[in-house]
Amino acid sequence: MSLWAGEADAIIALVRGAVPEMPALLAGAERGVRHGADLSASEKPHLFIYAPAARIAPLDWLQSEVRTTWEGDLWVDGTQEQAALYLDAIRAALAANRTLTGTVIDCALLSANILEDPNVQLLKVVAMTFETLRHEG
Repeated sequence: MSLWAGEADAIIALVRGAVPEMPALLAGAERGVRHGADLSASEKPHLFIYAPAARIAPLDWLQSEVRTTWEGDLWVDGTQEQAALYLDAIRAALAANRTLTGTVIDCALLSANILEDPNVQLLKVVAMTFETLRHEG
């Protein structure tokens, strides 16, 4: 498995722990993205983690610092308050496990927005940007 796949899976595990209502396995989370309106009710809440982008900086001793940003969309049926509670739970889980159980040196939530799909009643998306930090070499 690639390092990026490992990081994506670690973020998925963190969000799954914070949002216990997420369905098991691929029914509740996946690497990649599609529109939340395509999800069935049994697939929500559903997390998409996608668009890794790395910035690499050289360090001493042939090492490098790798900062990777990830986009994450958590699609939920419910109120804006329910989406905000999920976001609070994700932030608390991240504060308690910033290394994603040793996968990276640090993981931070850089931004989060709660958006509504005007075409689908009660469908909300919590759009998040995560950043991970690790050293290589």
